[in-house]
Amino acid sequence: MYDIALDNAIINLLNSDNKVNRKKLKSEVESSIQRKLSPSTFQSHLNILVNHKILNRRDEGRGKEV
Repeated sequence: MYDIALDNAIINLLNSDNKVNRKKLKSEVESSIQRKLSPSTFQSHLNILVNHKILNRRDEGRGKEV
């Protein structure tokens, strides 16, 4: 079952902080929804949001904020 609350948490956190690295975003989302996420679940939700053009990705390279 798809968890739309996870998408909403990602969107809300990115609206409040324009640039954030993936690790920090995952940690803040987990705090927001009060549970741990597998890396694959987190990444699949990010990919869906980007593919549906809900989020734009601006990646400046490894170790940089996105």
